[in-house]
Amino acid sequence: MNYRKSNGITKHIDFLLIDIISLLISFSLAYCIKFGDFGFLKSETWLPLIMIIVLVDVVICLFSNPYQHIITRPYYEEILRCLILTFYNLVAVSLLFYILKIGTTFSRQTVLSMFIFYFVLSLIFKCLWKWLIKSGIIRPLNANKSSLMIVAPAVDAGNVISDALAGDSDVFNLKAVCLPEGSDFSVPDGVSAVYGYDCFADYAVDN
Repeated sequence: MNYRKSNGITKHIDFLLIDIISLLISFSLAYCIKFGDFGFLKSETWLPLIMIIVLVDVVICLFSNPYQHIITRPYYEEILRCLILTFYNLVAVSLLFYILKIGTTFSRQTVLSMFIFYFVLSLIFKCLWKWLIKSGIIRPLNANKSSLMIVAPAVDAGNVISDALAGDSDVFNLKAVCLPEGSDFSVPDGVSAVYGYDCFADYAVDN
């Protein structure tokens, strides 16, 4: 769930997990509507099939990368993206069921209902997850820390650093402190001390 340096599907692995969870819930609902129970949980026939359906979804996501710019793109665009992803999955799974000759057990109507559930659930869950991320309520695991550079007079530098990092030490990576020339303030280990505002401007550009 690294939003800055990861590439491809690994950049948004959390959204892939949301799709998989939505697919599993949708399958469960469709099966329950068809058969009236969740008997597939004890079946040696259905569980491998579920794994294949999930694998199809993962492969489609790997090749189509439906999560590109998902954090920054508008919410209404998620409707189209989810619809396209649902269509790809519907076609692929329908062909799979036809090839495996299991259409009489898990009917076309049930497959269709499964992907209607999938479209609705994945859209809701992804929009909700994106809102939680953008609002700052949650923070993606393994997300890069934001670089922080502080400009402060020596007498206030200690308090400014403490206030800036209070409660957010896992969010910011303090890189440098800009101090007036001649200051004797000791910066924390691993943090650069830059003396003079002109020098700090050069440092900020280079780093």
